[in-house]
Parts: sequence; structure tokens; C-alpha cells
Amino acid sequence: MSKRYWTTLWDWKDDPTVDKRRNEEFASKPQEYFEAEAKGGLQFGRRDFMKWSTGALALASTACSRKPTQQIIPYVNQPPEVMPGNPDYYATTCRECSAACGLVLTTHEGRPTKVEGNPLHPLNKGTACARGQASLFNLYDPDRLKSPVALERVHSLKGLVGSAPQVDYNLVFPTALWHEGWNLRKNIHPIQRTLKKVTWEQANQQVGRLLQRAGTRGVLLTGTIHGRARTALLADFLTVFPLRHVVYDSLNPDALVGAQQAAYGKPVVPRYFYDKAEMVVTFGDDPIGAGISRQEYSVGFGRQRKIRGSKGHFQMSRVVSFEPAMSLVGVNADSRYLVPPSQLLSVAMGLAHQLVVIDKRSSFAGNAAVAAALAAYEPGAVESAAGLPQGLLGRLAAELWRQRGKSIIVGGGIAGGTANQQDLDVAAAFLNSVLGNEGATIDGTRSPSLQAQGSNAAMLALVDDMNAGKVDTLLVCGSNPAYTLPEAAGFLDALAKVPHVVVIADRLDETAQLGDLVLPLLHGMESWGDAEPQVGLLSLQQPTINPLLDGRSLEDALIGFAYTTPAGRAKFTAPPPLPAPIPPPAPVAGGAPTAAEGTATAAGAAAAATAAPKMAAKQAPAAKGAAAPAAAAAPPPPPKTVISFYKYLKQYWQTAVYAKSNLPASFDDFWVGALRAGVFDPDPARLQPGPARTFNPAALAFGKQAAAPGAPALGTDELELALSVNCMMGDGWWANNAHLQEIPEIVSKNCWDNFFTVSPATAKRLGLEPNDKRQYVIAEVDVDGHKLQAPVFVQVGVHPKVTTIALGYGRASCGEIGTDIGHNAYTVAQIAKNNAGLIYAGARVKFRKVTGPSYLIASPQDNNYINFTEDKQTPEGEGRGPMIVREATLVQLQANPRAGNPEQEKALSLWDNGGPSEHTFPDYHWGMTIDMNACIGCSACIAACYNENNVPVVGKDQVWRGRDMAWLRIDRYLSGDFENPDVTRQPMMCQQCENAGCESVCPVIATITDAEGINVQVYNRCVGTRFCSNNCIYKVRKFNFFNYGKVRASPLELALNPMVTVRSKGVMEKCNYCVQRIHEGHYRAKERGVPVRDGDIQTACQQTCPSQAIYFGNMNDPHSKMMQARNERGYKVLEDMNYKPSTVYLTKIRNLGAEPALAQLQPGGESAAEKDSQA
Repeated sequence: MSKRYWTTLWDWKDDPTVDKRRNEEFASKPQEYFEAEAKGGLQFGRRDFMKWSTGALALASTACSRKPTQQIIPYVNQPPEVMPGNPDYYATTCRECSAACGLVLTTHEGRPTKVEGNPLHPLNKGTACARGQASLFNLYDPDRLKSPVALERVHSLKGLVGSAPQVDYNLVFPTALWHEGWNLRKNIHPIQRTLKKVTWEQANQQVGRLLQRAGTRGVLLTGTIHGRARTALLADFLTVFPLRHVVYDSLNPDALVGAQQAAYGKPVVPRYFYDKAEMVVTFGDDPIGAGISRQEYSVGFGRQRKIRGSKGHFQMSRVVSFEPAMSLVGVNADSRYLVPPSQLLSVAMGLAHQLVVIDKRSSFAGNAAVAAALAAYEPGAVESAAGLPQGLLGRLAAELWRQRGKSIIVGGGIAGGTANQQDLDVAAAFLNSVLGNEGATIDGTRSPSLQAQGSNAAMLALVDDMNAGKVDTLLVCGSNPAYTLPEAAGFLDALAKVPHVVVIADRLDETAQLGDLVLPLLHGMESWGDAEPQVGLLSLQQPTINPLLDGRSLEDALIGFAYTTPAGRAKFTAPPPLPAPIPPPAPVAGGAPTAAEGTATAAGAAAAATAAPKMAAKQAPAAKGAAAPAAAAAPPPPPKTVISFYKYLKQYWQTAVYAKSNLPASFDDFWVGALRAGVFDPDPARLQPGPARTFNPAALAFGKQAAAPGAPALGTDELELALSVNCMMGDGWWANNAHLQEIPEIVSKNCWDNFFTVSPATAKRLGLEPNDKRQYVIAEVDVDGHKLQAPVFVQVGVHPKVTTIALGYGRASCGEIGTDIGHNAYTVAQIAKNNAGLIYAGARVKFRKVTGPSYLIASPQDNNYINFTEDKQTPEGEGRGPMIVREATLVQLQANPRAGNPEQEKALSLWDNGGPSEHTFPDYHWGMTIDMNACIGCSACIAACYNENNVPVVGKDQVWRGRDMAWLRIDRYLSGDFENPDVTRQPMMCQQCENAGCESVCPVIATITDAEGINVQVYNRCVGTRFCSNNCIYKVRKFNFFNYGKVRASPLELALNPMVTVRSKGVMEKCNYCVQRIHEGHYRAKERGVPVRDGDIQTACQQTCPSQAIYFGNMNDPHSKMMQARNERGYKVLEDMNYKPSTVYLTKIRNLGAEPALAQLQPGGESAAEKDSQA
């Protein structure tokens, strides 16, 4: 019996509105809106729809983007002069997070317009995540702080309620951005503040005095900082001011670092080689969705998911996930088991018991201390307590042992962030040592990660000191504890007791608005820097645009503060410039030439200047009775000036990097080469894991304290709360980025919101189901007296005793876009005993319904129903499901390379008369192949498409109405058990059909197939009938309901790609395979006098994909990578409709292990493998 596929809860329920949306001609009708707008009765405020979208305004003048004064080096080549329309490319380092991936920035006339990964960088290998792709909109964000401001100090913060602030917004933000009555503090504590503009010189003097006076009672609070020059400057700064340095990121690896110290004796963040792992087992962690170096992990993880080998010997990695709710790694897992946070440690220890005690694997077998620690975790008891299939741990242990040295076990993460998270990380480390993964797929010695150095424990200790009055001055940069610390930490009360607070930030965020002085921080694309994300891996960061606002980098700001003191001037004074060549002195009587005449050079100028007057005097003695000539006055010493961080960086790299590298080239050549490449990775051994570490069995001592596996049973209405992190918002730093807000989160497929998620069974049991109008219940939870209200979303793949909610939303002050979007889940995190850290999972909560169904959630998945359930007579309503999504198991593929992909009968067509086809493309016929095994659902492709093609974002209300504008989407298909289904992801864009249904119905021929097989849209012809959209079976055409750029704030227009037309209201648009890149490829090939070669042209989605799931090329070239990727697994979506699409998908393959029983078993149901065998 074939599987049933569905996309949403409403689809599963056969809700009549689903069929209505599938079958109605137009899902959203613009006539009523246009008519109301024409009568002046329709007014859209700035918060009503997204005027800040990127796809809608003519390019403004770029005079503000002045040429940098320091030399920056293009990535590939630097033309002798900037030519309008010709882009330049610069290698740099991404600063969107501390992972520090390598980037290549495309610039037009001095302004960055596109972000790509640096193919030379070993972390991301030419790819970029969604946040990196969207980073341009952080650079051009209108909400950035314009200049330094001083705020009126309010010493009592808690509980104050006042009117809207009396603020001159022109001092802070562009005038057009703000509307009257906007509350600066929003949800925290509305209070009156007065802002006064100050200069950087004034700020330097004031901060310098404060830090000098504070001495050891001053604190520098930053996020993670790495990069050898940056850390050296920080060390120099701390010798001038003896401040205490506290590192605090919003999400910190305290448990992982503590576990590594306990297990191996050194507190490090290990490096994971997912590109070497044939098997991955996770216990709550989501390395590719919320990992410390998630782009690096995604590159290795995704590429291991590809099918390798030949018939009978196919290989792909296997992923097993134990988690409380569906995550990105869980979506990709072959076998997925629902386990509440409180049971994750027991399951990990039960697996260790099976391997070491029962199966007697590894050298730890027979170790009395290990046996005693594992004794309480008998696998059968663990499986019963966690609700797992009996015998699962035994089978999983056998499979892991077969893959020893080629697997990775990870634990913890946010979902596993319970009070015993460190124990869970110790258990994962022990399993890796047992399986021989240490030194094979995990490196903790040669090149461990430096990407996460923050500490929750250190931050909580600082809060204690602030409360105790031990902090006189607090200097904050790159950290926002007023938002990310839980209410239980009491940060606001503690901050009120600090006499002086200085914040360096790019905007008035929750922490900045509580300071005395706020100084604008430059974006990474405006400043110099370096990075060392892993020991020995060095990269450079260079500016590609001059500062748009009056800001400074952290390093230049610290230099400025220090330079106000004598010690700082001694340390940060720029070296005097090389003297210019001195012209020879004028000849004296007799006209004898001087010895230096005509010989002074730049190198010998100083010696010549000294010798020349003496020699001239000897050769031309004064005449008798004449006055002796006056001695030449010594030139005044050059004035001392403060060193810039650019000069500091360059000097450091010359003395500490270049000098120790034993390179034959000169430093200038080395510097130019390093800037051009963007990365310097001199040790090839660093690409392999270092020597294995020895696990200390004493680290497992916690196991002896366990009376029995598992926690006390939950009450009838109790659930375990697990906070989570999604790929778009992350920790919330990107909340003001509209593009990331609008890209659907891969698990829920919702956007512009966060919410409590509960399983369908739990929602029904607790009366939390939405109503027929798709309005959701708002509920409240209470964690130790701290309450949080949010809507309740019914989500499959959630444990029935668990509820989750994503962090990163509910910002109180980040800008007009992100403020008040969603709900702040940080408030209900807990404090661990003895302030040892923060607890993000395991709290027991009960829902209190606040209102009935009334909350709307925007879900683009609801807007693109492809009609695949026409035939209700097929088993389980299968309909066209297999015509869209095809899948099989690895075992089935070994026997039959066409498994899950039966050959289709040739469709009959009235157009086929047996003669030559009308559609002939003799030179180039562009096509695409998409590997659904490799696609991990990270959505970087969507962000890249937004950026490359000037696609607008439209806001929550318009998305809810079905008017999202994304050219590319990732459809999510569910199958199997309703409560915990299998998930298949399918990137869907215009299929570039040869028999395109859209073309035959357009009355003005606005959509046509060009000479290279691309279905192009002629915007000037389009009159907006939308017939093409109605006739498109793939639902990929988008209609512009508004001129989204009319009310758009500057300088967002600078992010527009000048090579792509900006569309206007009433025009249809869609994917065109990045036709502007195709034209550029032809032009470059013509310049070289050669045909376009395979790989010369990459689409935006293809270029950024971390797992190389997308291939693009010429279908007329059978040797192209795109055509080579097409094999027996290849099929075309809805091929029976005879539209002849140019995009081919490869069947999804699941690696269920050697035994069918290892597939995911559902309570009272069959395994996926058993269902396949019965089909």
C-alpha cells in the first residue's frame, strides 16, 4: 500500500479550504484593493506592509559610497579603473556570527550588492548560509545608529512606566523611518529618555576618563572575539586599562566546554568532521540548524548524504536522531525517535551500556569505574522509560560498531539543555571515544574551534558583582544581555546599580538604550579585521564601502579610548611616515655640484640629507670676507598621531604572521595575496583531525548517582518545555532583517512569528486546536513565576509530553521591522544551581488558555498547494503524490537503481506529429538537476534568490493572504505516521517548461521561451491578467500587488542588483534561471573567444548551496556536471502533464540501516521499512 503525502495539518484533515485553494482560479483577488486604493480609501501604514522590501525602488545615487582610503585587493582581478556596470569582487570574512566564514562580495561602483561564499575558504567552501546572504540588508539597514549619543541616565529601571520617549530621532535614525508615538523601550519598561548627540572626540575623552577611574572595577563585556590581530589589540587595550574581560554570547557552550574538560582534561570546543562521518547520531543537538559552525557542518553533512558508488555498492551516510521535537537535523534523519529532554541522558547512557557492558566493545569493557557508572542504565529499562522500541539500542550499537572511526555522536544543544546537559555531553564524548571517533572524525587537539568563547556562568557572576556594587563602569560591545538573559537573572536591576554604562552597538537595542553613552558600531563590510575561527586558520576582513554613518569598528573605538591616556599614546601611536626624498641643497658660489645631487633615492634620503650640507661646505668654501652661510634648519619632527586599526592589523600580520611563515615573497606580495585570497591556511595537516585524546572514566561519575533512568512522571496536564533555535532568526540578532523574517522556517513552514508547538494529540487533549478559520489559541506558561504568552501551533513531530518555542523573537528594541515580532522566550529560561549556567529545556509547565482562537500565523506552505490529490479513488487518496515526490530505501536502491522511480509512459500529445519539434535549441539549452538527498532544507538558496533578483518581501499580512513573492520555495511533504512523519523537502522554482502552459494563455505574449530554452517574462508587455499563474501547475509565478518601494527607507536601495529590472505593480514575475548571469557568461566567453564552458555560469541558488544539491548547465552537453548528475533516479515533477520541464529531480533515498527494524517505529504502527516492503 503506497504512502499518503500531505503538506499541512489542513491537508491531512481534508479541509475543504485546501481543495478550494487548489481549484480556484485566483487565490487572492486584487480588484477590491485596487478599487479602494483608487478611491483613496485604502491606506497602508509603514507597519501594514513591507516598504523595506528589496525589490522595488529605482537605484538612488551612490555618491555616499566613497572610495576607501586604504588599499583593498580585488578577489580575482582589479581593473585599472572602476568601469560603470562592471562589478569588482573582494574576499573578506563574514561577521554575521562568530563562525567567520569566508565571503566574496560583489560590488558595483563602490557599493556591495551581492554576497557569495569564498571557494578558497576551508570552512564554507564557496557557500553562504541564509544569514550571510541576507547580511547586505543589515549593512543598509535604515535603523542603524547614525552617530554617538548620550542618554539621560535613569538609575532605577525596574517597574518604571512612563510616556513615549522625548527623543529627537534625527540624531539617531533617518527622519522618514519613524512614526509618531513609537515607544523606544516597547515591552521592557517604557521610560522617558533624552538623547544628545556627541562627537567621537568627546566620547573618547569621556570613556577614557571613566575607564581610567574605574581601574579594576571596570568591566569589558563582549561577544566572542577571535583573530590574532584583534585579540592582540584587545590584550594591548587591557594593559592600558586593567579591566576585567567577560565574554558572553546569547547562546554559549558552557556544558560542552565543561564536559570536554571533565572528559579530556582541557576546556575546548572540538571540531567535527562531518565530511568523514558515515553515521551521525544526535541526542537533542541540531548541528546543521543551530551548531557553532553550522555552515561548515552543513557542507560536510549534506555532501555525505549524496549517493555514492554503483549498483549493489551504493553508499550514503546514515542519520539517527533522538530529539523532543523536529529540528533541521531531525528533518534530515533516516530514523527519528521522539524523546523528551529529561530522557536524553538516559538514552545516551543506555547506548553506552549496550556497547561497553553488554557487547564488551572497546578497551573500556571491564573497567570497574565505567561499569559502575553505567549500571543504572540497563537498555531495556531505558527503552521502556523513554517509549522506544525494545531492542533498538542493541541494534543501533551493533551498527555503530560497524562504523567505528567513521561516525559522530553529538549531544546537548538547546533542546538538550537541561540541568544535566554537561552530563549528556560527557556521555556523547564517551561514546565517541568508545567508537574510535576521537582523532578520526573529531579534533580536540590540532585545530579546535575558537568560534564560541562565551560563558553563561561568567555572565551570571558579573551580574552578581553588579548587584554587589563591585562594577563602576561597564563597557559593552557585541552582547545584548538585556534581551538574551532570562528574567530570573535580574540583569535590569543589576545594571541600575552600575554608575556608568557605555555601549558600542549598531542600533539602540535593549541593552544600548539603558546606557549612558551609545556609540555606533560599523558593519563588517565597512571595517578592517581578521579572524581565526579554528586554531591555525587565518582570514582577513576588508571593507568594501566607506562607512555609511558616523561609526567605528570596536578596534578603532578601543584605540581611541586608550589614546586619551599616556600609556595608550605610547602603545597606539602611529609610526612616523617615511620621509620624502630631500632635494639637494642649492649650489653655493662656484657652482660646484654637491655629492648628493642626482643620487638621492627614497631608500637613501636620510643619509643624503645628512651628508649633503657637509660636502657642499667643503667643496665650496665661503669667499673671503663673506658671511658664512646659515646652517640648514632641522626639519620639525612629524606630529604623533593615533594608529588606525588598519595599520595595526597590517603591522601585526607583518611581524607575527608573515615573519613566522618563512615565505620567499616580500611582505607586500604576501599581504596582497592574503587579501586577494581572503584566507591564509599554511598548515595542510590542519585539514585532518589531530591525535586522539584519552577519555577519563572519572568523568562518568555522575552515573553512579542515578537511582534509576528517567525522571518522575509528568502530571496529567504537564508538559516539558524545550526552547529551540531556528535557522533564520537564530538568537535574535537578525530580527530586523525582513528577508530572514519572511523565509519560512523549514520545520513549521511559518514565518514572521514564533509560537508554542504541541503535537496534534496533545492539542486535542488540552483543547488547544485552531478553529476552522485557521485562528490559533493564545496560551500562557509559568516557569518559576516568569510568564510567557504565545499562540499555540499544532506541529507534527513533537513528543506528546513536550512543547517548544523558538528563541530570537519578541525583540523590544531593534528597529521598525523586528520590534514586537513574536514573543521573547529567553524570559523563561532558568538559572542552574550555583549560577553554573542557563537551562533551556526540561521545565515542567502547564498551559493556561488566555483567549480562544484568534491569532493568525502566516504560512507560505498554505499558499502553494500543487494539486496532487485529484484522484480520490486511489488508495489512501494517493492521487498525484508519487508524481511529485518519489522516494525509496537504500536497500531497495541496491537491488534496483530505479527504485521508487518507475518509468513513465510517453504522454500522447496533439502537438506531436512525428516531425521535428518546434522546440529546438541547437547551441545552449539550459537545465537544472536537483538532488533531493543532498538538500538539507537550510533555505540559503531562497535568501540568495531574494538578493540576486531584487525580490521584494511583503510582510506577515500579505503572506497570510497568499501574496508572498519568493521565486524559489522549499516544499515540505509529510508521509507515514501522522504524529511523527517522514519529511521530504523539494526545492521548487519555475521548471522552464518546453510546453509551458503559461505561454499559451498569455493574451499579450509577455511570457515566451527564448532561444536557449528559458521561459522569460517580458515585464513591459505584462498587463497582469494572471492567466499564466492560473495555468501554471507548479504554482511558481508571483504577482506584484503593490509598488513595494514607494514608501521604502533609504539606504536600502543600495542593495539592489543593478543587473536586474525592478518590477512594478500589476506585473507577473518568476524564476528565470538567473538569466542576467547567463548573459554575463556569454559576454565573458565572447571576450575570451571561446564557447561558454561548463561551470562558467552558476545560478544564485546553486552557488550558495552548502550541500551542492543543485546542478545547472547545458542540456546539449552530455558531459556537463548537470547532465552527469542525471541517472536512473531522475524524474520530472508532474511529468504526465506533458509540460516538458527542464528541471529534473533525483529520487529521495532513506538509509534505514541493514535491518528494517532500525527504521522509525511508531506506537502501534509499522516501521517505514515494513511499509515499503508491503507496498
